[in-house]
Amino acid sequence: MRGALPVTVGSLAAELGVAQGAIAPIIARLCDNGFATEAGGEPKASRHGLVLSRAPSGIRLSDALGTMTAGSMESIADLRIRALIGRLTAVHRDLLDTLTLADLLETKAEEGPGNCVAVAPH
Repeated sequence: MRGALPVTVGSLAAELGVAQGAIAPIIARLCDNGFATEAGGEPKASRHGLVLSRAPSGIRLSDALGTMTAGSMESIADLRIRALIGRLTAVHRDLLDTLTLADLLETKAEEGPGNCVAVAPH
């Protein structure tokens, strides 16, 4: 945060083009699960913001996104659909296990802001 404005819920919402109310619960879950923390004094202080709790290369996307899942497949009555969703979830999790936050940051720096590209695992 040296020399730059701190990252806040408001600045993240603006960068992502979403309402603060939509992103605040996500940020809270990430903080509750040890991926980020608030720093810089009281929330209204000019230097107050969010910081990562560990290096981006130490944050696997599967772990961070895993904090967001709360649904259960028990409510899906059709066993074929439940099995398909289970297989798709496993593939998704396996891919995210190979990626870290550092991979996303590297891709963003290469492509520039506002561009979305697929990230190849290392």
